[in-house]
Amino acid sequence: MTRAQLLIVIFLIAVAGWVYYTHNPATASFFPRCPTQSLLGFYCAGCGSQRALHQLLHGHWVAAADFNLLAVIYLPLIMAYYLEALAHSFFPLRQRPFFGLVQHRYFVFLTLVMVLGFSIVRNLAVHPFFVWLQP
Repeated sequence: MTRAQLLIVIFLIAVAGWVYYTHNPATASFFPRCPTQSLLGFYCAGCGSQRALHQLLHGHWVAAADFNLLAVIYLPLIMAYYLEALAHSFFPLRQRPFFGLVQHRYFVFLTLVMVLGFSIVRNLAVHPFFVWLQP
């Protein structure tokens, strides 16, 4: 990714962050609803992530985890990856630990397994999962 592309991505993330900080997805009507939940009736791995992001931006980690635990786990990794890429574009780094982690095939496989597993477990009608993992 070139420096210009990276700056555009970071600018768009900042604009989206401002929108999610200033508007609550639980009450604002212009945020999209989850198509999986609307059409199929079950919760996907992303259900509640918009509300979780809003809560994270306000510093409410527990409330964010109540909406989407997976988003609370993965958003810091994604942010670290892009911040490392930005730092590398201006100051070439010898070691890039997050880049190596995210690009590793086991990380991609583990992420896929976690997303699928999280989607299945949050829809189980078993008491602790049904209550804790619903958005």
